[in-house]
Parts: sequence; structure tokens; C-alpha cells
Amino acid sequence: MTITSVFYYIIIAGIILSFLALFSYYIVIVSYFIWYFIKENYSLPAVAKFRQKSGTWLKTKGTLWLKGIHLLCGACWAGAAFSMVAVSCLAATKATSDETFRMATLCLKLLDDVIIVPTALASVSTGILFSLLTRWGFFKYYWVAIKWVIAIWSVIFGLFILRPWVNELAAAAQIQGMRILSDPAFQCYSPRNFILGMVQLTLLVTQIFISVLKPWKKINGHL
Repeated sequence: MTITSVFYYIIIAGIILSFLALFSYYIVIVSYFIWYFIKENYSLPAVAKFRQKSGTWLKTKGTLWLKGIHLLCGACWAGAAFSMVAVSCLAATKATSDETFRMATLCLKLLDDVIIVPTALASVSTGILFSLLTRWGFFKYYWVAIKWVIAIWSVIFGLFILRPWVNELAAAAQIQGMRILSDPAFQCYSPRNFILGMVQLTLLVTQIFISVLKPWKKINGHL
């Protein structure tokens, strides 16, 4: 095992441990909400009662925790997307051996499987709870509606375009090594996916700033 391999494994281990810590917090807060609604027999009035009890407008610890976890999941999602863009660029331009290139493509797959997928699902699910249990709703404000458009687009793009590409690249790299860089299919799809990945990364970062700044007013009449 080379120093490069050890370095990659240390990075992946750190990412996995960070995600496990985040996921434990996420499980606690979601379990609390599930327990409450089970206690209330799943009744719809439980939503209004919960909001009244917990204090709307994000004044209680429960909703503040939910907000913090939602933002943290979004930040992890964006951070992993940035890492994937960076690793893919380095793999294509700086790899000097088949072993290094294979390790880089495996890192891409691990980032996608271990970080992107769970944090994207956690971000969307906490967003649903946040919209449901607070005054912001789903389509009452422009900034919330735009965030949902970004989230849905990012999930669809990641699920149907980026994820299959990463899986195929990692599998092919294990067989061909750096020879895949000269493959016509790779040369055709790699620039397109890189551009789309940069667009997704930009939108995910924008989504974080939108969450903090809340820049647009209420939608007249809602949707």
C-alpha cells in the first residue's frame, strides 16, 4: 500500500466518521417528531398542536435543532459535491499511475455512496419537516419555493445522471486504469458531466445562502 492510498483512506475514514456523527443527531430529532405524531395517533390536528406547543417561528430547541441539521446536511451535500469535482479534476489531470487513478475513482464512488446520497435524503426530509412544522411552509415564500426547485433538480440529476456515471467510471477504471482517459465515450461524457456537476455545486451553495439570507418576500396568494 502506497502513501497515496493511505492518504485517501484517511480522508474517507474522516468523512465517514463525520457523517455518522451527523446522522446520529438527525436520527434523534426525527425520532422525536415521529414519536410525537404516533402519540397523537397520526391526526392532522397534531401538526397544528405541535407547532403551538413547540412555539412557531423557530423559538424552541426542537425547531432550532431541526434548522441546524437541515443546514448542516445541505452544507455536507455541497461539500461532498465540491470534493467530487475536485477529485475528478485531479484524477483526469494529475494521476500518474493506474493505481492512483483507480483510487481516485473509488473515492468518487465512496463520496457519492456514503456522503451525497444520505445527506441529500436527510436534507430533503428535514426540509419537508421544516416546511410542515414552521410558518415558512412549502410555497408561501419565493425563497422556500426556489430552494425546493434546486433540491428536486439536484436529486434528479444526481440519481439519474451523476450516480450512474460515477459507478460506471469506477468499474471501468478498475479494469482499464488510465487507458479509459482515451476512450471516446469518456471524452464525450466527461466534459458534459463536469459542467453539470459545477452547475449543481453552484446551486447547492446558492441554496445555503438563500436559507440564511431569505432574500425574497412572500408569494401573493401562495400557490
